[in-house]
Amino acid sequence: MKVEGWKTCFNADPVEWLLEKENPSVRYWTLKDLLGKSEEDPVVIQTRAEILQSHPVKKILGQQTPEGYWESLDSFYLPKYRATYHQLLILAELGTPRVNSIE
Repeated sequence: MKVEGWKTCFNADPVEWLLEKENPSVRYWTLKDLLGKSEEDPVVIQTRAEILQSHPVKKILGQQTPEGYWESLDSFYLPKYRATYHQLLILAELGTPRVNSIE
């Protein structure tokens, strides 16, 4: 769904800046939520694939244990912002595609 009328809040059009290559997560959400592109759009597909290679996603996934959790198996919520719940939340907010295994 394309969001309408939001550009009237700005003095200049921020879309070009939001679509810059350096942040695939911002580019993905801009394409989807602001420009109304579908998940099947080739640019959206490519951008979403690039999210897996972005620094924040690689860092988060690099800290995951071989068993699939972060920090502690005893608590998926604590410690706050480092436990499994929070890491999965951040990955979702970044638009990270769900994959079975990442080599």
